[in-house]
Amino acid sequence: NLALSYIKKIVKASTQFNYELGLGKAELLYSAYHWFHGDIEKSLEANKVAQTIFRKLDADLHLSIAERLLGMIYGELGDFDRCLELYY
Repeated sequence: NLALSYIKKIVKASTQFNYELGLGKAELLYSAYHWFHGDIEKSLEANKVAQTIFRKLDADLHLSIAERLLGMIYGELGDFDRCLELYY
């Protein structure tokens, strides 16, 4: 899969250069990828890892993107209160 191959390249380069923000972004991409392909559990797991990295780095912009994606995931699960809390 082309999307996964690009994510893996991001992980490899980010690891090589010790670029934690890149690893967080890769986890966020994994989250979106798994959500798109219907694997909600893996999506939530990757999103949690991404948020942990973004919090550690005080990367508020990226954290807000992760939370927004999380809101969409909860919306798909039917938890609309949690969805709106995170998405808006």
